[in-house]
Amino acid sequence: MIGLDVRLWAAVFSILAIGFIWLPDLYGKVEILVKIVVGVMIVAFIGTLAIVGTNVQLVATGLVPSFPDIDAVFLALGMAATTFSIAAAVYQSHLMKEKGWGPEELPTQGLDSILGIAVLGLLATVILLTSARVIWEGPGDPVFDAAGMACQLEPIVGPGAFWLFTLGFFFAALSSLVVNALIGATLLVDGYGRDPSMDGRPVKLWSSVAILFGLAVVLVFQEDPIEILRIAQAMAVIAFPVLGFLVVAIAADRDLMGEHANGLVANTLGILGYLAIIGIVLNYVREVLLQIGVL
Repeated sequence: MIGLDVRLWAAVFSILAIGFIWLPDLYGKVEILVKIVVGVMIVAFIGTLAIVGTNVQLVATGLVPSFPDIDAVFLALGMAATTFSIAAAVYQSHLMKEKGWGPEELPTQGLDSILGIAVLGLLATVILLTSARVIWEGPGDPVFDAAGMACQLEPIVGPGAFWLFTLGFFFAALSSLVVNALIGATLLVDGYGRDPSMDGRPVKLWSSVAILFGLAVVLVFQEDPIEILRIAQAMAVIAFPVLGFLVVAIAADRDLMGEHANGLVANTLGILGYLAIIGIVLNYVREVLLQIGVL
């Protein structure tokens, strides 16, 4: 948008994220930040889709499960990897504790989770439909840089599309940086038996350490930021099967969960979800092997 070295922006984002983490009543602040990001994206993309419309017939055909070719399967797994965060699922129990919810709120919590997943699923669908209509079916060849993707919003905000898109990306990146650091710090602190609350000093300290470590990697290695992100993603993918297994195993353990342990239906769905995680990991391994010329 305004240029300058990527390392400078990495430092700016890191400082902002650390400052945000040390705010009091952090859970409430994070909840508000995420709601703002999601709300802006919903209004912008649904408004754009309402203006430009879509091909209902083609959309309806997409609702019928099909496998056009093996590349379509790999593409679906790649897209799933960008939206299915097993680390966030593990973190869910800590978020419920932060909110002060106990077993008596399980029905409400279940509905809350379903609505949250449904909203994000709807948002992803609307973005895909908007992209197909504005970028793919638009004049000229499809462009997938920041300016090209921002043109999706031109029907609703006109010349301000690029600025709105960039602002949305800014808050999305900031919220992801904050939340991911908090997830890692909370699980680490809880594993050592310390206070795992968001407002506890250990979580704030380790979250800050995680963000500073990421900043140090960017400043020291000075590589293409995309390659650094790919390395970070690879490290995260390694943990996916372990975290997924722990979620399924603990949720099914009656000694730990008592009357709240998963039943047959929930366990079956959990196993299917775990198989999806394995598919995501294998797809990522395949992409790496293709890039290095092994496949």
